[in-house]
Amino acid sequence: MKIAIVINTYIVTTAGEKNPFDHPTPLWLFEKENTLKATLESLRDANKRVEDELTLYLFGIAANEKTDFDKAIESKIRKLVLEVGELPVTRVITNRQVKDFKEATDIEFFESMGYPEIRNLGLLIPNLFGEDLIMQLDDDELVRPNHLVRFAEIFEEHPEYGIVTAPYEKDGTARIQGKDPLSNWRKYSAMDEDLEELLGSKACSKTLFGFGGNLCLRTSVAREAHYPRRVPRGEDFSFLLACRLLFANGDPETGFASEQSKFLTWFCPEEAVTILHRPPVEAKAAFLRYFENNLNRFILERRMVTSQTGFTLQDLAESSHYLTAMFGQKDFKSELRLWIQAIRAERRDILDAVMVDQMEERLLAALEEVEATPRWENYLRECRAFREAQEQLVSWELASLLPKIRGWME
Repeated sequence: MKIAIVINTYIVTTAGEKNPFDHPTPLWLFEKENTLKATLESLRDANKRVEDELTLYLFGIAANEKTDFDKAIESKIRKLVLEVGELPVTRVITNRQVKDFKEATDIEFFESMGYPEIRNLGLLIPNLFGEDLIMQLDDDELVRPNHLVRFAEIFEEHPEYGIVTAPYEKDGTARIQGKDPLSNWRKYSAMDEDLEELLGSKACSKTLFGFGGNLCLRTSVAREAHYPRRVPRGEDFSFLLACRLLFANGDPETGFASEQSKFLTWFCPEEAVTILHRPPVEAKAAFLRYFENNLNRFILERRMVTSQTGFTLQDLAESSHYLTAMFGQKDFKSELRLWIQAIRAERRDILDAVMVDQMEERLLAALEEVEATPRWENYLRECRAFREAQEQLVSWELASLLPKIRGWME
């Protein structure tokens, strides 16, 4: 089996620059602060099957699609790969290569502005090289010794599986330990309710729950589904929800009804595929920014559900405590206002009432704008374009395409 191991490293190149990432690595402190080395060491030391062909795809993405520092980024990552040693064939991709792919192919999905766009690169490029499975990891995670073997076995044992997710373990537990930011905004406790049920099963369970840093999918899925673009965060849940809607609805224009089961997601609770999450110590983002980014995401996902008919908000309530708590309310606008009232009452650390008022205005305006869009139909149109892009890439000879990509080497 050909397995692509995709790891994203997000990098800031200028001190103080605004960026969309949670904890990017400063380029000037890369050698001291990167978490990628430990991830690569765990992959080096993991068990491997002789019948599997593994390839590492390391995306070193500078914030804000900058290309000025790409040679330095690539050099630092390749130096790290050599230091770790005994790794599979490794391909390093930076914004420069992404830009060259865009110019050589005119494919709009070659972009790297945010989380979902970068995740889509991790679908496009491995498919170009004919991979069977795409295994996503983040650069602050350690895999257990049998991680690679067990994931391959799961897909061989279950040819009907298209997407498999597995737990994160942090501080000795896979449960969510964070305290809810607001008494009526149950972001962490509702997530933990889902995890409690999933972890309580000995077998794989159908789910909408999954973290992008521990997710594996067949390239047959990656050719027909993509991460919804322009989602500010939570791209992993956004992708799994979109795939669930593809299972429920199909695409009336292109069909694929006989293979729709591959769009279901399965959660595997086994310790072997539970990664060890080792995020760097970082200051928490300002709460208002965190809240607004999340609500913008949930506004988009709610509309994804309400703009199609195959999967209802009631279906959502039966599938996920977390997503239901975040956007499954019958009167979402009133719920949003109640959450903001709670910010005013409970978050004494936020002293600027004007900022809260302005945020409320922006969110209500975003809700009104998004609710007026056919979001599901728009996503389906992008799926068709993504599928055509994959077919176009596969039809090209690598020998003719890769020379157009500056700095491309293995």
